[in-house]
Amino acid sequence: MNVTNITLVPPQYGLPFYYPLFIGENPEKLWPRFLREEDSIVTNLQIDMLYRACIFLVGGMVRHCINILDIRLPYTVIVFLFGMVMGFLPIEPYIEIDPHVLLLIFLPILIFDGAFAIDTYIFNKIILQVLVLAFPAMGE
Repeated sequence: MNVTNITLVPPQYGLPFYYPLFIGENPEKLWPRFLREEDSIVTNLQIDMLYRACIFLVGGMVRHCINILDIRLPYTVIVFLFGMVMGFLPIEPYIEIDPHVLLLIFLPILIFDGAFAIDTYIFNKIILQVLVLAFPAMGE
């Protein structure tokens, strides 16, 4: 099994900050203690908040890199591709987020971003087609 440990705090200080990158079986032994132990002082809510903060940090870094490197792809496409790459990493998910909550949080933002950037002339030309396709899709 190939294992690479990135140690932020030495283990002799008693702080469980090992972040392993692994390829192989039995990854539970490689995860930080606060993710493995049931009597940990770190709760699932704290891990969830840390996870969300890391997501926002990565999103900001992606936006910054797009501006610096002058990449012509839209931000949402690059974030989608980055999410697909992260989804293929062999990491067992410890964070459980309801997919409906993700839709309620991110879908309005994506719709607003697309609507804010639309050309009004084009929108006036296609409004009838949009309404024809939108209203039947709303029925159950």
